[in-house]
Amino acid sequence: MELRQEPPATQRSLVITWFAQEYEPNTKDTSWYWKVGVVGMAAAFGAIYFSNILFAFIVLVGTAIMLFYSRRAPDIIHYTISARGLQVGTQMYPFQNLKWFCIHDGDPAHLIVQSTGALFPRLSIPIVGIDPDIVHEFLSQFVKEEHHDPLFSDQIAKLIGF
Repeated sequence: MELRQEPPATQRSLVITWFAQEYEPNTKDTSWYWKVGVVGMAAAFGAIYFSNILFAFIVLVGTAIMLFYSRRAPDIIHYTISARGLQVGTQMYPFQNLKWFCIHDGDPAHLIVQSTGALFPRLSIPIVGIDPDIVHEFLSQFVKEEHHDPLFSDQIAKLIGF
């Protein structure tokens, strides 16, 4: 863990806040639901063919959850960055629990943060309505910056329409 100099009092009192959808909604037509259903059923039948009933059950439950979740509208999340840390909704991430951050340009730009948490170690936060450079300048006072490529799981989710 590296030690950081305390920023001037004027910067410690700065609070950056914005609202954004928890994810970008993608409109899905009927064919998307059919494709997901057919792939899920094919995988389940393949698992049954190879006498793996538990895997077939997991595939069917996963397919059902994916179909159900895809119809849900994204929540609007309140994001706050202050001298106390990063707050995502009601969850607070103190800076000492953050390993690194990076900002990916795009529309919208995304703040990627690696936390020490075991359940959700990497957060991808859309930066909407504020300048990403302000977020970068403020966070770099408290957290180490490292460049990281997007996660493979994020690329797969985008590929299949999530």
